[in-house]
Amino acid sequence: MTNQTIKPIHWIILFTIGAIWGSSFILMKIGLKAMTPLEIAAGRNAAAFLTSFPFLFAGLKNIPIKDWKFIIIAAYFGSGFPAILYGISSLHLDSSINGVLNGLTPLFTLVFGVFIFKNNSLKNKYIGVLMGFLGATLLVFSKSHYEIKGISLYVLLPILAASFYGISGNTVKTYLSQYNSFQVTSMLYLFLGIPALTYLFYAHSFDAIDIHAFDWTFWETKSDVASQEAASFTAIFILGAFGTAIANFGFYYLIKKTTVLFGAMTTYIIPIIALFWGYVAGEELGASHLFAMLFILVGVWMVSRK
Repeated sequence: MTNQTIKPIHWIILFTIGAIWGSSFILMKIGLKAMTPLEIAAGRNAAAFLTSFPFLFAGLKNIPIKDWKFIIIAAYFGSGFPAILYGISSLHLDSSINGVLNGLTPLFTLVFGVFIFKNNSLKNKYIGVLMGFLGATLLVFSKSHYEIKGISLYVLLPILAASFYGISGNTVKTYLSQYNSFQVTSMLYLFLGIPALTYLFYAHSFDAIDIHAFDWTFWETKSDVASQEAASFTAIFILGAFGTAIANFGFYYLIKKTTVLFGAMTTYIIPIIALFWGYVAGEELGASHLFAMLFILVGVWMVSRK
């Protein structure tokens, strides 16, 4: 298997997905104000299912049943299990810790790709992956308001989630890249969305929702229970629709057209986007930030080279 040429549009998609996924952790924090981790996992997958539904019938028609086993593996290792793991870890870890450990995804993608999926095109990419991870770590913890606290065995949850992402990405690249990315995504969330909706109804998660309590300021902490529940559901719906379904449309397209490792480097773009928005909001941008960003970009560039 050879590296495909990395085109400018692929870089645009890479940064766009990184920007979308960079909002995932804060949206989960908002969701946790009124929802349990299992409700968040089910809610985001249900929203992703509804968002990708228009492409479902084409996926059912064009993806043969013999490949559905790979769809299920990619679904549960790429969205199902990680959604639960990150939902729980967000209760006990800072978003910064979750974000850094999420940066292990390219490393797991590389190791699994080479040693399990026998993807020889990923060999000799270790330096680029490690440079990107080092840069992401430096960038996150060079921001003065981040503190390393709450470190416990819960750090194993985002690490496990990152390893699952590596399995899912390699599965899609190896066994499903011949199919349309929209159809693949819709099929993935068929196997996740129906169980998710079933759980939400069984757990009576919708019973207390007051339609009149919804507003556009979902990021604010609400003073009454009904408004906070509505705000949390809004945040998780946005997370599922954009941070899960739409972002995965782009991600699967990206790994189809390039390499699974280049697609996984989106996790290193997340802290750059976070830093950008901090700068827009008036936070100071120092030499350490620029040095860390340089590490990340050089690492991604090394991974993108043939």
